[in-house]
Amino acid sequence: MTKSRSRHAGKSWVLFLCCLWWEVVKIIEISFDVNPEGTFWGFSARGHAGYAARGSDIVCAAVSALTQGAAHTLEGMKDTGTKVYQGTGELHCTICHPCITTQAIMAMLKLSLKELENQYRNHLRIAP
Repeated sequence: MTKSRSRHAGKSWVLFLCCLWWEVVKIIEISFDVNPEGTFWGFSARGHAGYAARGSDIVCAAVSALTQGAAHTLEGMKDTGTKVYQGTGELHCTICHPCITTQAIMAMLKLSLKELENQYRNHLRIAP
């Protein structure tokens, strides 16, 4: 019986360390879909910042406000064919017919998120 306990105790420590690692590496990752000519075709955001407890996390709140605002504005525009998918901890936005207005909105979003990334590097990562 002693062997069994020590074997389970080892597994518990591994589980504990995995959970601890997960808590430490929380970060929001954002990527932009841009063609070689520089046209924005959409973006994806996923993860949690882990800056503070849920409901008090100002990094998550700022990223959510910016990404959801941009996605729903783009989705509401006529003739862009924008599609938005939102799930738990993720948001994807695809622009089927980009125009000058969609490009301005996307440029504003990327610039704003880059400013946040500069302030909260350990909690937000923007893919180049």
